[in-house]
Amino acid sequence: MNRRSGGALLASWHDPWLFFLTLAATLLGVLAIADAGYVRSLDRGSALLPREAVMQLIGFGVGWIAYAFVSRVPGTTWQRAATLLWILCCALLLLPKTPLGVEMNEARRWFRVGPVQLQPSEFAKVGALLYLSAALSARKAWHNRRIPMTPLPRWLDLVLVPKLGRALPFLWVLAAAGLIELEPDLGTAAVIVASSYLLLVAGGVSRKSLGLLLVAGILLAGVLATGKSYRMERLASHWHRWEQANMDDIGYQTVQSEIGMAMGGVVSLDAGGGRTKRMIPAPTTDFIMATIAEETGFVGAVSVIGLLGAIVARLLGLARRAPSRFGSLLPVGVASWIGIQSVVNVCMANALIMPIGVPLPFFSSGASSLVALWIAMGLGQAVLRPTPQRAAVEVSDASGRDRWRHGRARLSRA
Repeated sequence: MNRRSGGALLASWHDPWLFFLTLAATLLGVLAIADAGYVRSLDRGSALLPREAVMQLIGFGVGWIAYAFVSRVPGTTWQRAATLLWILCCALLLLPKTPLGVEMNEARRWFRVGPVQLQPSEFAKVGALLYLSAALSARKAWHNRRIPMTPLPRWLDLVLVPKLGRALPFLWVLAAAGLIELEPDLGTAAVIVASSYLLLVAGGVSRKSLGLLLVAGILLAGVLATGKSYRMERLASHWHRWEQANMDDIGYQTVQSEIGMAMGGVVSLDAGGGRTKRMIPAPTTDFIMATIAEETGFVGAVSVIGLLGAIVARLLGLARRAPSRFGSLLPVGVASWIGIQSVVNVCMANALIMPIGVPLPFFSSGASSLVALWIAMGLGQAVLRPTPQRAAVEVSDASGRDRWRHGRARLSRA
């Protein structure tokens, strides 16, 4: 196939498997949201199709358009624009603190302009990975010669200052994650930092630097987890959630999720008849896996996880055949984001870890999240696109195969 036979979505460099896996996850997610939310929608006297499902369909439409646009633009263009786009993402993170901000459940994570409400931290995930991929791909190799710390000015000039300059992109991402944590949204901030760290691993950062970052990250996570009383209370009560005092209070949603997942058994055909969505406060968001597991059983839950795993595996496969270093790093970052977020969400649903507000990619309701995911998939396709220079050389070579050196066409001898 070529561009003339079907446009960008059918171009020879476009990977159809990634597109159809993403499409399948999105459509199944809309069905799961509609199933998990219709009971409460009817209780409120609304339509059978819950508002969350309608907004997810709108997000799907917007995301598909964004995907078509993003995938048409060569990866080299996105690489050049990465810093500017990251600055834009950071600026958007400030809007929830302005009068445009919207507060829900004691958090200001959204802003509204007219009828449009967005969660900028979701787009910051894409922006951070795009920016770091561009920075790592342009970074030169570090010299291996050992420089003594004396005299100190020479060591500062040749070691410390250059090291800080090389670490500046990641430090900028950390600053943005800190801004997200103040919303407060520790879960999203942790996903951004963790996926960025894995991108540093793929980008060839030294083991010593990675080790120092890991230790610093663990210490910082401990400080953030214990720095606010409600987080300490949630952490302490999670291990005692089955006590009567916690079952009906702070541990209620986790306990009900555990019960629902256990009731699904190995195989369940109780689609639409689950009890969990009638019990938990927000069945379409972070704990949607509880309804999926209850109504489709262990097999259905594993199928959803397998679908998300297939998207991750496909992205990693595309990274290996990308024509540039930037193109090989960006899909790894996106795969890390989807993989980490999926694992954390499932561990929340089965109570392996305490709830930290991390949605299940493509399945939890949230138009901003879905649009950001489709943009990331479009970027994964864009980096496969041959650069214009390379394409021009290929066309030139092809046009010269059937010509003599003087440029005139030669006749076939067949």
